[in-house]
Amino acid sequence: MTFRFQEWLRLRRELVARHLDGETVYDMLESRRIFSAISLDDLEKAVLEIPSGHAVTPGVRAVFTEEDDEELDLIVQLAAADDHLTSGAYVPFRLVIAFDGAAGSADENEPSRVSVGGQVRWRDVAAIFVDEEASAGTILSARKGDEDAYNDCADLDMLWYHPSERLKLAVELKRRLAT
Repeated sequence: MTFRFQEWLRLRRELVARHLDGETVYDMLESRRIFSAISLDDLEKAVLEIPSGHAVTPGVRAVFTEEDDEELDLIVQLAAADDHLTSGAYVPFRLVIAFDGAAGSADENEPSRVSVGGQVRWRDVAAIFVDEEASAGTILSARKGDEDAYNDCADLDMLWYHPSERLKLAVELKRRLAT
């Protein structure tokens, strides 16, 4: 299923509204797949410091009742990619990792956001996602505040890399920045 940003945003707002109305209670979450934005420099670090990320929480499942696990992962991956867009980094790509770890309570204002508050080792990372080079114009426009470009980012495909490729990916992304 292809998700359009406006539908995703509407459902995300509904999820927040449900939570604020007290319909959803968040306890400590078990170990799960967590998606988090990282910086280019993080690719070269041995251990990552990840304070928070996005995961499929009970609240996310309550809103997206028709989606399967893969589609739910895509939704929270997009939330992490949005974090990268608003991070202040002026780079022509979004950079997200998916890792397995223990997640703390969900944020009361953003139910897909979970606390991680710790170190993540590359052996726990399942995948690295980055935008393809052809998406640079849209990404940079979104970073400049273009709302249409920001919405278009939800439809961009992110390329998948194995964590063992992280150092080669860092070189490639630095090359993109130099051109």
